[in-house]
Amino acid sequence: MKAALLKYKIPRSSITQPVTIRFEVHISRPIDTDNIMLKMYIDGMKDWGFLPDDNPAWVREISVNVTTKQREERVKVI
Repeated sequence: MKAALLKYKIPRSSITQPVTIRFEVHISRPIDTDNIMLKMYIDGMKDWGFLPDDNPAWVREISVNVTTKQREERVKVI
């Protein structure tokens, strides 16, 4: 996560109000949506300093959209 934040020059402490985090997960085989581990991405944003905290005061909603039949597996955070 830190490498992606550096690569795309995401600034630290850029969040000043509560947010909704939307994940787009592209995988090559079907799995249950609730089996996708997303906590590490949110923790990475918090550890980087992008999110002040990952508690409900700052992260109001998290949504996940899963797409299969992709050649390259990836997670996109919007």
